[in-house]
Amino acid sequence: KIVMSVFYDMFGDPATNPKGWEVKKLSEIADINPRNFIPENWNDEKEVGFIPMENIDGETGEIRQIGIKKLSRVRSGKTRFKEKDVLFAKITPCVENKKVALVRNLPSEVGFGSTEFHVIRAKEGITVPEFVLYLARTGYVREQAILSMTGTSGRKRVPASFLKNFDVPLPSLDLQQEFAEIVSKLEDKRKKMEEAEEKL
Repeated sequence: KIVMSVFYDMFGDPATNPKGWEVKKLSEIADINPRNFIPENWNDEKEVGFIPMENIDGETGEIRQIGIKKLSRVRSGKTRFKEKDVLFAKITPCVENKKVALVRNLPSEVGFGSTEFHVIRAKEGITVPEFVLYLARTGYVREQAILSMTGTSGRKRVPASFLKNFDVPLPSLDLQQEFAEIVSKLEDKRKKMEEAEEKL
């Protein structure tokens, strides 16, 4: 909640863009569902990181745990991503439950996860992952994503075209980097508090 408050203070509400940032398509400032190739030297016994939908905490935007699976079990039919990619749930009710998270500490070069994820990757020199994460977690993006859903009741999904064509404000890279530093400091404080609670 503190980080989201800092986001709105620094960048303004993306729904109204009160700070007058230049507006861009999301696909202009981030890669949507980029292709991730499996390294040629990996065999089926290679252990890789795996993130199922249930491992994402919608309230905090954190990944509770990254599982380990053999490549043979996830090679086909799974979403692929890399460190610092943003995972954006595309199916109801996961969209409503804010299942959006930033991949951190991935134990393999390429990770695998639920087929119900869209992957959003910050573009170097334009955006930073922390900005993309909290932008995707705003109520504005989530509400518009829900309105864009297609499919039958109970199996509705956010189409990739929504993310690609969605208009968002683009703050300066310097300000985004400043925000990322604040996020890092707040996360360090939270971890120290958790460690202190465990000791107690």
